[in-house]
Amino acid sequence: MKQIEPWVNQSAAATYRAYSTWISLSDMRQHLWSWAYANEKRVREYLTHQDGERIIRSILNREARNYAIKERATMTGYSPEDIAWYSITAIKNILPDVFDHEDWQTFEVGS
Repeated sequence: MKQIEPWVNQSAAATYRAYSTWISLSDMRQHLWSWAYANEKRVREYLTHQDGERIIRSILNREARNYAIKERATMTGYSPEDIAWYSITAIKNILPDVFDHEDWQTFEVGS
């Protein structure tokens, strides 16, 4: 598990920078380590894959983001769905027809 320590630290630090009002760096690191130890068998299996580092980093980033969103929701009183920052891909999945318009960023502005 020592092998993933830099990845845990990087994921925790990146998420902390984005959500520092609602989480602490030590809490974020602790949460990621808890996940890693609870899923130790999966982590070891991923490490045997050629792209294991990418897989683990992706999972750590997702876990960190989900933890930060829950903490932010708790402190602000909003639901996690209302405060999540969505990527363009997620927005396209939720509202696929919005991107069909050539001028989607200014579509019906002012109406």
